Amino acid sequence: EVWTEGGVNLDQPPDEAGANAVVVRGDNLYLKRIGQKNHLEVTGRPAHVEMNDLKVDGAHVCLDQPTGVAWVEGKGMMVLPCDTSFDGKKLNSPSELTITWGSNMVFTGDSAEFGGGVEAQQGTNRLRCQRLEAFLTERLDISAPRKKDQGAAKIEKLICTDAVALDNIEFRGDRLEKYDHLESRQLEVVNSTGQMTAQGPGIARSYTRGSANIMAPQPGAGVARPVAAQKPPKANDDQLLLTEVHFTDRMEADRTNQIAKFFGHIEVIRAPVADEKELIDPDKLPPSSMRLSCETLEMATKKGPGDKPYNIMLGEGNVDIEADVFSGRGDRVSYNQLHERIIFESRTGSYATLYRQTRRGERPDVTRAFKIYYNLRTGEVKVEGGIEVDLQEREADRKNMAKPPAKKL
Repeated sequence: EVWTEGGVNLDQPPDEAGANAVVVRGDNLYLKRIGQKNHLEVTGRPAHVEMNDLKVDGAHVCLDQPTGVAWVEGKGMMVLPCDTSFDGKKLNSPSELTITWGSNMVFTGDSAEFGGGVEAQQGTNRLRCQRLEAFLTERLDISAPRKKDQGAAKIEKLICTDAVALDNIEFRGDRLEKYDHLESRQLEVVNSTGQMTAQGPGIARSYTRGSANIMAPQPGAGVARPVAAQKPPKANDDQLLLTEVHFTDRMEADRTNQIAKFFGHIEVIRAPVADEKELIDPDKLPPSSMRLSCETLEMATKKGPGDKPYNIMLGEGNVDIEADVFSGRGDRVSYNQLHERIIFESRTGSYATLYRQTRRGERPDVTRAFKIYYNLRTGEVKVEGGIEVDLQEREADRKNMAKPPAKKL
């Protein structure tokens, strides 16, 4: 047994070249030899221990090689290299995962548990919660030297509890391509299957680039040019778009296939934004925005021409959707960003409804049918099984109707 006080500096060289040394720094050290292994406790402001690619800081750090367990009493920090991201993506090279906590940490070799305000950071990705459990694919044995050819740690599963917030950010150079933010009561991530489950109530925000064009209504009949003269808005495929989903029950996501399903009462907002910090007031929707409510929602990201990603949404169960130029309802409503189209569908014995504002200050069109196709960019409406189609006459049609019929020769 060894006790030391004041300016502890302990370095144990590796058994083979290229392997990691054992490094201990602190104010006080207690070391006990048990067989061929050691029990070590170090205190400091903070104490620092490095072993087998694992770096741990804390006021009181303990490592017990006979059992393979390490723990920290009080707040601390752990750093270890990982070759996968939070959401299970394979990295080109290992990246340092840094985890800080406020009350305690226990590491058993194949899992670790953190408590008291936990934050994990890896590159541009960040995870926050009150309690975190992390499970590794392979045991990290602190009782045996780590071999030089041994790979970085791989996270098999994460379980996050209470006040969970997850941020994933993707850049292309200095340009933001995608930013995903998730808040939930509990979150479980299984990297081997690509599955993610979040318990509500929760919020999922996604900032992506694409087109947000919706055909605007023309001014009232006594003011401006006819509808026929109005051209569809020029496509802006580089607009930053916010899709925000509020859910009460749960979210189930398949990250491998980029599909997410939401359950409970669902509220969705989709709107163009200036940057990733902008949020939208659901009661004050800006132009080219949509708001949707339903009982279940499925969202997916697909690849279109040139491998450019686009989004699709499918809401089911008492679906209501509204924008500044239209509103509608149905039992099933789908949105396709690539085709800039919404499809309203009804169950047997019912009908879907679309209200379309073609001229400001005048009553909207009303379309009722079993299935309604609405093109957001051109304003075109098609139906299947139509029940009622009450489309406002275009100004050009009114002028043509006013002309006398041509004389026959």
